[in-house]
Order: sequence, then C-alpha cells, then structure tokens
Amino acid sequence: MDIKQDQAIKRLLKKLSALRVTLNNDERSFLDQLVTGSAQPGGTPAADEVTAHSMMVTPISPAARPAARPAAKDVAAHALKVSSASPAARPAAKPAAKDVAAHVLKEAARPAARPAAKDVAAHVLKEAARPASTPAAKDVAAHVLKEAARPAARPAAKDVAAHVLKEAARPAAKPAAKDVAAHVLKEAARPAARPAAKDVAAHVLKEAARPASTPAAKDVAAHVLKEAAKPAARPAAKDVAAHSMDEERANPRVNPRVAFDPTKEEYKIIP
Repeated sequence: MDIKQDQAIKRLLKKLSALRVTLNNDERSFLDQLVTGSAQPGGTPAADEVTAHSMMVTPISPAARPAARPAAKDVAAHALKVSSASPAARPAAKPAAKDVAAHVLKEAARPAARPAAKDVAAHVLKEAARPASTPAAKDVAAHVLKEAARPAARPAAKDVAAHVLKEAARPAAKPAAKDVAAHVLKEAARPAARPAAKDVAAHVLKEAARPASTPAAKDVAAHVLKEAAKPAARPAAKDVAAHSMDEERANPRVNPRVAFDPTKEEYKIIP
C-alpha cells in the first residue's frame, strides 16, 4: 500500500467515525460489521469460507457388475510368508500330516528289472590269463634316480656376465618423420556413403497391423474405483474455523484490518 492509499483510508475512517455518531445502535452495529469485517470476534465463519474448504467428491459410477471373486488357488499363490531372523516367540507349528506325506519318499510300485546276464558279464573285471612278468633287473636299474658323482660345477664368471642385462650405450634414436607419418590416422578421402533406402526402411518402426484388443469387461471392472459405502463426515465448525483465512490476514498490506476504538469513538487501522 502506497502513501496516497494510506492517507485516503485514514480520511475515510475519520468520516465514517463522524457518521457513526449520528446513527442509532442498530445502524452502528451494521456499520461496524461493514467496516471491521465481523460483528464479534471468533464468530461463526462465513458461508463462503466453509464452502472454500469443503471437499467435493465426484461420485464414480459403480461397475456394471462387481469384480469376480478370485479363485482360492490364485489367492494362495500370492500369499507371502516371511520367516523372521530372530527366534520365534513360540516354536513353529507341527506340519500337517498331509504335508508330511507329500514329501515322503515312496517305494516304487514294482522293483527295478534285473539287468540281463550279458550286461552284467560285460562289466565283470576278469583276471588276466597269466600274471604280468617281473621286470628285468636292468630295466629297474635304468629307472633308478642316482645321485651325481660330484655336484655341478659353479658357472664361470664370463657365463654369468653374458646373461647380465646391460643398459644401452645410448638411447634409442628418434623415429624418422616418414615412420611417424605412416602411423597417423588420416581422415577418409570421402565421407561414408549414404545408406540404401532398403536398409533405412528395415529399421523403421512400423505401426501394428491392427490395434490392441479392447480389454475384457471383467478386467475393466477389477480396476474400477468404487464409491465409498458412506460419504465422509462433515468437518466440525471448529476445524473449519481453524482453516479460515480471510483476505485481510493473507495480505495485510493490501487490505488493512480496521477496528473500532471505544475510548476515542473512532475507527483505526490495526498495525
């Protein structure tokens, strides 16, 4: 609010205060309501404030028919059983007899057939016709690991020196410019050819030959949001009043609050 508007409001309040003196009690009460905005502080909120905070819900039409109850097998398939890591407050219940019986290893209805005699004979380990001959003494001796007559001689100093990795007498020569140029990655003489139309067409995303089929009525009904069995309760007056925010409180610089001072018998702006 600028200075001119502030001065204009003060002049208007002085005129209204002078007018109030000439009115009777009922007229003064109405004038106070018009100027200050409410006859009594903490009164019942105006109807427009209640309407502004009311939640209006558009009812949704119920489905043509209620969703079918899922089969018991489908419900059981989605049951999530969680075993806690901490010890249970009470031991796990003894499994039902039918569950135990389902995991029992049952004997075959009839024993496996006896293998044929030829199959058994093919796997029999037969003794050799005659035992293996004892190897000759010279063959045994040839495989004996004998200790050397004397340990290996220490290698000569010249042989050791011949295997030492010596530093080069001078660093490697800088490669010639022609060798460097031979390894340079040159740009292609001409840009890559434009792909053929048939190759481009092969990557085009074509529209489906026919649109997706309309979902079945039972699938649609399963996703319908049904209206609540009873509408939400109307909020209490105290809750509505707690949320009421008039324009003067929202922006006091635009619409200043005015109150009546009974000691001076005039209207004044509340800072």
